[in-house]
Amino acid sequence: MSICVFHISTRTGRSPETRFGENARGHMQSEVPFEYQAALDAVFAGARAGGPVTHACDVGSAVWRGVTDPAAPLRLPAGQDAEAMAAAQ
Repeated sequence: MSICVFHISTRTGRSPETRFGENARGHMQSEVPFEYQAALDAVFAGARAGGPVTHACDVGSAVWRGVTDPAAPLRLPAGQDAEAMAAAQ
């Protein structure tokens, strides 16, 4: 028997059909230094603005590709919004 270890990194964006945002909010209750408040406000405003999102099946597909495709890159964007972010970098 052999054991395979996979190091898969997926980048996801906004995923309103999952509980990720709800779970993350609990970790963001601490006070933000004044110098960073404007940047944080811009991030949250962008998240509320709408646009393309990541669906749960997008993440599953990216993970599956990472596990089964030997030619897959080490980092896979999952979802239209994550693909757009990756293309912009």
